[in-house]
Amino acid sequence: MTYMWRKKCPGFGVVLKMESDGQSWTPKYPVGNIEGLEIVERKSPGGFSQKYIIIDGNYHLLEFFQSGFIPDPRTHFPELRNMEVFDNDILIAAFLKCGTHWVWEMVKMLLKGKPEYEKRPKEVAMLEFHSVDELKTEKHPRVFNTHLYPTDIPKAFLQGKGKVLFLLRNPKDVTVSQYHHWKDLKFSSVAQWDDFLYFMIKYGGIYSNWFEYTNVWDSEILKGKRKYLCLHYEELIKNPVNSLRSIAKYLETPCSDALADDIVQNCKIEKMRSANRDKFDDRNQTPPNPEMNNPDLMYRKGKVGDWKNYFTVAQNEEIEEVLKERMKDSSFKFVYE
Repeated sequence: MTYMWRKKCPGFGVVLKMESDGQSWTPKYPVGNIEGLEIVERKSPGGFSQKYIIIDGNYHLLEFFQSGFIPDPRTHFPELRNMEVFDNDILIAAFLKCGTHWVWEMVKMLLKGKPEYEKRPKEVAMLEFHSVDELKTEKHPRVFNTHLYPTDIPKAFLQGKGKVLFLLRNPKDVTVSQYHHWKDLKFSSVAQWDDFLYFMIKYGGIYSNWFEYTNVWDSEILKGKRKYLCLHYEELIKNPVNSLRSIAKYLETPCSDALADDIVQNCKIEKMRSANRDKFDDRNQTPPNPEMNNPDLMYRKGKVGDWKNYFTVAQNEEIEEVLKERMKDSSFKFVYE
């Protein structure tokens, strides 16, 4: 399925229209008024730039904020923080490109007790993509997912309700995977590798700050208010069956050896890429965001150590220095190959 974006930008106003196989539709949420908000522009030495609005001290991409495909965080986040959470609710939290699609599909299969792909894309249960009223309509047990900071998710998850899985991946591979992701997004300005890496080293990334995000979640987990399951992408690649059993044990759901093997086979990247082409949001009669539902965009390589094909020796030394300083108090240890 091919998607196209058309954008009109009168001043700060943005109107997007989606086209797919001859059909078109407009975004579901009204574009928020940014009058009075602080707007910051960040630039790389190569000339690549992005504009951000600042809300509650957090930077939000102006382009994405005005896309109309997500609720306005100024009203959505306060409602989201107070959303009711049930004991059988599950949340998968992760920075971008850390395996959220992968683990979400695994969890859905475990809950069904069979290696059957979910017919709907994971984006239908993404906390930042839908209003609280829509999120409430998800069938139980609800499996939510998010890239949000802990300060913006339902407070009940932090206080012990439901189950929370936190996914991690080494920042060098995250950078490479994000680079390809954003380079291929049609609503994003194209950045060359050097520009993208500059944003990662200087600001922690384009969409969000990996250093800050990881440290904030680390601090929240270390408070010990609830039990989390932390999963490293690299361990999921190296020992998928054992990782799946860890997930099943944490969720307190049965998983036979045969089921574990079948789920691991069906959740290989090649099979998930193919299966994802048929996913559909039955609630809105469209993908929740057509670009986000593009299998070739979401499932690239799924490898550990691909960063070696992109980082020069000097670039690797530079990010190592930043990591040494920014992550000096982190309890997380990362594997890079």
